[in-house]
Amino acid sequence: MTVGYFLLPSPDLQDFAYQVPGMLSVVAVLAGVAIHRPANPWPWLLLAVGLALLTTGDWTWVVLARFYGLEPFPSIADGFYLGGMGLTVAAVVWMVRGRIPGGDRAGVLDALIVAVGVGLVSWTFLMAPIVADPASTHEIAFALAYPMLDILLLGVLVRILLAPGPREPSLTFLMGALVAYLAADFPFAILALSDAYYTGHIVEAGWLIGNV
Repeated sequence: MTVGYFLLPSPDLQDFAYQVPGMLSVVAVLAGVAIHRPANPWPWLLLAVGLALLTTGDWTWVVLARFYGLEPFPSIADGFYLGGMGLTVAAVVWMVRGRIPGGDRAGVLDALIVAVGVGLVSWTFLMAPIVADPASTHEIAFALAYPMLDILLLGVLVRILLAPGPREPSLTFLMGALVAYLAADFPFAILALSDAYYTGHIVEAGWLIGNV
């Protein structure tokens, strides 16, 4: 489906087809919980809600852009996106804490070091140009929220990589999804700043593969 998305003949078809992998990812998480019955299902259910909010944001964006001719930023779609990203990060943090009941301060410190380093680079190339843009205050606030959440997500990913103990296949797949999301988010931010993003851009492969 991810490959087929880029073979569709029009952006209109791509806008609607893009939502399908996201909806299936929500169904897959819920089915996984029902079939495997983990000892603590709540982080996975929280992840499903986060993914559902992200997909709702995608549908909202399509409706506003295609049926009302609006430029949907900032809009209610961003509320769904940011809420979904926040819940996804919270779910992953919950899972990692469950693997290390006693805590791991060294791992947390390493994750913070990486996050701060990437944050400084992100400020130079992404956030500073956003702040310097002559946009309204709420537009700047929404635009800054995305790279900040990405930096937080990166810190969580590093925390997972450094966590001791065996990795279940589900955790490995989850790490792959986070890497794919980040691999799309940062280039997208640069493209958006230069107005070079369009529906069907190859950067969308990261989000689609993340859903897979």
